[in-house]
Amino acid sequence: MPSEKYTLTLPLPTGVTPADAIAALHSPLDVISLSPFAMQSDEIPSADPEVVLYNVRDKVTVLPFGLWDTSIEVPLEFRNFDKGVRIVKTVPPIGLTILEEWTVDEEKVTLEAGLIANWVVMMGAGGMMRGKHGVYVDSLGKLLQERVGAK
Repeated sequence: MPSEKYTLTLPLPTGVTPADAIAALHSPLDVISLSPFAMQSDEIPSADPEVVLYNVRDKVTVLPFGLWDTSIEVPLEFRNFDKGVRIVKTVPPIGLTILEEWTVDEEKVTLEAGLIANWVVMMGAGGMMRGKHGVYVDSLGKLLQERVGAK
């Protein structure tokens, strides 16, 4: 099955420590809030104590200019580790799996993203998801700056 991988980085904003960034990434609700498309999120039970599961309802624009919008339910799996979080998103209606690994070091946050889907879906989803991930990275920077300003 075709796949695509790419990496995006965010320099830690002034005053933000690696611990601040890791704390935000370890909060599923903070990570979900990075998406301007997330309309609703509900935690669901997980049999694995190391995994936190959420169902997120995302807004999807079918026709431009608000002529036709709908929503889809996307299951998310969060697995924290010392320096960040691994997230698996499955978009059932189109058969797309998104793998994200967010890591933090002394200077930056790195998002390594991978997409897995058939070639038809990859033709449309590849560029679109890279753009969405760019929005998520920018939103994380804003979230971290707001938190530093609130200290």
